[in-house]
Amino acid sequence: MSSEQKGVWIELVVAIATYAVYVIVVPGEVGRSSLATVNYGPLMLWIIGASVVATVIVRTVVSTVSPKDAGKRDIRDRQIYRIGEYVGRWAIIAGALVALILALLRVEYFWIANAIYLGFFLSAVVSSAVKISSYRSGVPAW
Repeated sequence: MSSEQKGVWIELVVAIATYAVYVIVVPGEVGRSSLATVNYGPLMLWIIGASVVATVIVRTVVSTVSPKDAGKRDIRDRQIYRIGEYVGRWAIIAGALVALILALLRVEYFWIANAIYLGFFLSAVVSSAVKISSYRSGVPAW
């Protein structure tokens, strides 16, 4: 497995783990009030920051442990990255569209922010899934 493919797996696992923490912790903060009144902002920012830091740290550790191909990208890696990012962007667009609709409907900020965050999370998952699939079955010809 190339270092780029390992990196994709790391990004996928970290994205799922950190979003799961967010989804578990936020409803636990509700108590007797509604979900929209939870102070979600600091937690969301900490989770996003933790996701970035964890991805960098784990990728660095993996590169240090198996340095033989660390940092080497060939044309196939570049094509897979490009295709994965292209497909993953559609989830960000969908999240932004949902957030726009929620804003036009004057829905609570909580739901708008979470729609955007969900779009970023789905983008990471879809992008990683496409990249992993491409590594296993070959680069799609589009």
